[in-house]
Amino acid sequence: MEKKHARLPILQKPIGALVLLLLLGGPVAIAFGFPPAGWRLARPWVYGGDFSQYLSAMDQGMAGAWRIVNRFSPEPHPPALQYLFYVALGHLARILGAPLESLYAVVAVAGLLILWDRLLSFFGAFLPDREHHPIALGLALSTGPVWMIPLGLSLFRIASPWGQAAMDVATRIEHNTFLALMAPPHLTLALALLLTALSDLSAPPSSASMGSRLRLSATPLLLAALNPFSLISFLAFLCVWLSVHRQEMIPGLRHIAPPVLLTVPLVGYHVAIFQRDPFWSVAYGQQNLQPPYPPPLVLAAFGLMGLLALPGVLRGWGASAGPDVTRWRFLAGSAGALFLLSYLPLPYARRFAYGIGPLLSALAAPVAADLYARFRSWWTTPGRRVLGGAAIGIALYSQNAFLYTVYALSMLGTGPFPRAVFEPVAAFEAAMGLRQQGAQVVVLACEEDGNFLAGYIRGRVVLGHPGATFQVARKREEVAAFFQGDLPPEEERALLQRYRVTHLYYRDDRPCGPRSLSGSPSFLHPPIYIFEISKVK
Repeated sequence: MEKKHARLPILQKPIGALVLLLLLGGPVAIAFGFPPAGWRLARPWVYGGDFSQYLSAMDQGMAGAWRIVNRFSPEPHPPALQYLFYVALGHLARILGAPLESLYAVVAVAGLLILWDRLLSFFGAFLPDREHHPIALGLALSTGPVWMIPLGLSLFRIASPWGQAAMDVATRIEHNTFLALMAPPHLTLALALLLTALSDLSAPPSSASMGSRLRLSATPLLLAALNPFSLISFLAFLCVWLSVHRQEMIPGLRHIAPPVLLTVPLVGYHVAIFQRDPFWSVAYGQQNLQPPYPPPLVLAAFGLMGLLALPGVLRGWGASAGPDVTRWRFLAGSAGALFLLSYLPLPYARRFAYGIGPLLSALAAPVAADLYARFRSWWTTPGRRVLGGAAIGIALYSQNAFLYTVYALSMLGTGPFPRAVFEPVAAFEAAMGLRQQGAQVVVLACEEDGNFLAGYIRGRVVLGHPGATFQVARKREEVAAFFQGDLPPEEERALLQRYRVTHLYYRDDRPCGPRSLSGSPSFLHPPIYIFEISKVK
């Protein structure tokens, strides 16, 4: 029997989306409107260190470009089609006359709400029983108590590289759907597209609608602009779908032929540029280090969701044939494909697992519902309810509760990282001054400062974002030696000439080293100092 897409009742009302928006966007709004005195928000949302890359792409789009250059490294290189989504936002900002950061905020909110809606529609497509939807949602937003691994290693004084890896694994959006909701808009929208594609592919070829065909055909173009890594995931979904519907091979091929024919050349372009080009293959290829974590740590990060997904797969695979069973096998095969893709021998393989969390939660939800029904009689007394609720809360949500607390406190300018998302107002003034001097400017600064500046200036920095700066390890050594004062005068001159440096940017509240620059600064607003090379002594 054909089922309808079901949604959680609370999310059919504006109150559900409003709560989500206040929870995740409220701290950002406070940080933007009421920053600490003398400071300004510079890194909105999570993964804020990447924001300068998006801002640089938007700025170049606003100037009329479609292919952009990498402002985070001074080497000459050909422009490329990169961050197309943000480049297009720049063009839109020019047309609307809108500030880039304001447009980014609007799109980030839209991406959050669209992803939330698509997540619920996805559960409706694969879980006919509406009672399983809140369970799937609860599992999707959970993680395993993986933080207990480094705690145990520390208590027993066991040295292991798994300690730091365990701290990192649950903070990656590939393993944490809650953080994916807080990710930059190109990632929230990319995940929304993947979930929409999965929902469209939940139907067999014989009952696929024209709307689903059109959406699937448009998906590769949109993913190429949003998150090209997801093109591989999308292609895997299409292959799994055709495999489970092999009895309808000819209609199935007709159904997926347009998206496949669009996906393959788009993947080919990115391979040619980011694997073959001598500049881009290093800056955004070899240095795009996103390797997978050991499988035991990944399973620990998924927690209960990962443990219950396996019996959920076996349960559906052993059932008699039918539309729901075929749909379940497609879901299980897609989850397995993402997991296997994330272990390919590529430096960025983990990115292919983006989106696996909702799939695992849907697979695990029926098993979790059965377990709850079996042990429901245990929850008869208030004491047991409190004890059980606390245990579930710690096991499933302690990690995300901690991460959200740090995130919110940072946005409020307090907690363990009170200035993590802010920069001094003087830093923005300095960036605007450098911007006015044009595209020939090349700034030598500490890594964090260079990463900030590259989002605003029209020129380049020597050292910026670690994934974008060409040969970043060598640049780190050179910049550290310069600011430590370890280079002889002739090597300093050679360094500045090699990268065509025009300005030095220095912060005395966050210095790279003990060296103090002397001369007449062209910008003086403590703690920020900018020196023109010709005036440095």
